[in-house]
Amino acid sequence: MSREYKGSVVEFKPINERIFTLRIRARLFNITLICVHAPAEETEDEVKDRFYEELENVYDGAAGHDVKMMLGDMNAKIGREKYV
Repeated sequence: MSREYKGSVVEFKPINERIFTLRIRARLFNITLICVHAPAEETEDEVKDRFYEELENVYDGAAGHDVKMMLGDMNAKIGREKYV
């Protein structure tokens, strides 16, 4: 992160290996960035359900007056691609 913006960081909070939040101070309001790396479609339903449950908790737990932005990869695959 650029030194210019380092002072704007209010909080960095790693939730798990797939979710973290970064709260930054803006001119008129704070912004909560929720960065996600969702499980791939072929992942077990239980794992996906837990992920989305945790994501909902994180979203609901962010400051109510903040602007909330979710970014990342919502259908992620971790690891190297398999070539046929």
